[in-house]
Amino acid sequence: MFKGVQRTKTEADFVLFNGPGREKNDVLLIIEAKNNDKGITVDHIGQAKSYAHELLPACYVITNGQQIKIFQFNGMLVPDEMVMDFNRSMLLDVWAELYGYVSKEAVIKRKSWMKDITKEIGSRT
Repeated sequence: MFKGVQRTKTEADFVLFNGPGREKNDVLLIIEAKNNDKGITVDHIGQAKSYAHELLPACYVITNGQQIKIFQFNGMLVPDEMVMDFNRSMLLDVWAELYGYVSKEAVIKRKSWMKDITKEIGSRT
């Protein structure tokens, strides 16, 4: 990954892949885990977003164990969208919505849609 003009080695906390492959095409979801003694900051979101720009997931999650933020990655075509922001105590109440964004089926479907859109845009240019 590059920070300015310098190449640096960084690693996301968790990367979920579709199957045994470890290629960009197989990346489904990134999870960036932070200490629970601090809130999630703009810098934490930026860190997860930079991993997303490198790995091209369907979604990325930032959590400190209490607060959970879910972003849909939009393939750098338009700004990424925060689709959920909730506290762990609300997990039962938001479970169906969360599942709709981060289940294997949901992220595979979103990743496929992103590939189709990228191909369509590429064919126009």
